[in-house]
Amino acid sequence: MSAGKLLLPPSLLAAVRRPVPVLVRKAIMFAKAYMIPMAERIYGDAALSAGARGVETLARWIIQTKATEVHVRHVQRNDHLPGLVTAADIHKACQALVGAGWLSAPPRGSSNGRARQAYQVTVAFGPRHE
Repeated sequence: MSAGKLLLPPSLLAAVRRPVPVLVRKAIMFAKAYMIPMAERIYGDAALSAGARGVETLARWIIQTKATEVHVRHVQRNDHLPGLVTAADIHKACQALVGAGWLSAPPRGSSNGRARQAYQVTVAFGPRHE
């Protein structure tokens, strides 16, 4: 036995030397081109924190509804967005979108009673429902 050489049985050696069938190559190309990117897309969302998922959920809601404002209490009570259950969750997501330039913060002022917590949408996503 010589050093550095791997001895394989003749049947296995013949299989290794054989070219890879076209169908196997196509299956590998399919996995690389479609399956791996889709798995990254699907399972990549699981890697996001709950806060980041909340921001993404709120951003999708703004685009889908073509909202002109985000009223925290309305979102909490009527829209029931996943991951945005409490007013604090919605405010955190809104503040992140304020930082990204999607929303403007509600005006601060002294008013009798509870102040309205509505963030104005500052970006346009096509025709709005009036």
